Amino acid sequence: MSVLIAFQRLADEFQPDLPTGTPKSGLLTGIASSFPKIREPVVTLMSGIDIRKAKADKPEDMFTDQTEYPDITAARAVSRGLGR
Repeated sequence: MSVLIAFQRLADEFQPDLPTGTPKSGLLTGIASSFPKIREPVVTLMSGIDIRKAKADKPEDMFTDQTEYPDITAARAVSRGLGR
């Protein structure tokens, strides 16, 4: 979860239209230019996660739409003795 939050912060910081400066290193320039590309997928993924539950060590309950991940729902039922 911490990695997703960090990626989201970096993607927000390194938008192509924001004056963040250009690193002198080609490698760092490549890394910085990749952050705007990951912003949309990270934001989409984060919108489906309840951060409080993820941080509360309840990963089985952290997804806001449980129907999107039926395998997790089935595994939770089995672990709670409700499934086979």
